[in-house]
Amino acid sequence: MPRTPAILTAAALFAAPAFAVEEKVTTQHPPRTVGGTITISDTWVEKEVGPQRMASAYAVIENTGDSADTLLGATTDAAGEVEMHTYLNRGPVRQMQRIARIPIGPGETARLAPGDRHLMLVDLQHPLDEENTIDLTLRFEVAGEVTVNFDVRETHAGQPLSAEVPEEADSRERTD
Repeated sequence: MPRTPAILTAAALFAAPAFAVEEKVTTQHPPRTVGGTITISDTWVEKEVGPQRMASAYAVIENTGDSADTLLGATTDAAGEVEMHTYLNRGPVRQMQRIARIPIGPGETARLAPGDRHLMLVDLQHPLDEENTIDLTLRFEVAGEVTVNFDVRETHAGQPLSAEVPEEADSRERTD
């Protein structure tokens, strides 16, 4: 019986780890619920890019209750300040603008996502990399405060964000 196939098979099995492609596994934290009606999931913050010492944070916030609630703001030890922003179309120009609150109606979901509403971490206190997680405390008008863990993820630099802004973006409450 020829031993060559067995030797080649064994060699391939031992060599396979050397050629394996490392896959980045993203940790998914279990959804957090506050006030019995607000559920926060898919929480992540972009890896700091460039010298600005800023990063955007994203989440999905679901209101399962029978009455409206409002995200009023957030805080974190990782940044000097956390602002809430959205993007607006101003003719041919797309601008990021600070907003005072994010209303979430009963049965509605607010998505904080790239190219749309998001939390902006300003004056980062330390560099963010993919091995970090940070805690943000979200403050709701009715449900109160909840501290949620956000993973740091690599963004795809150079890829444009969607040029479309949801129709309701221009009607969202803003601060001037």
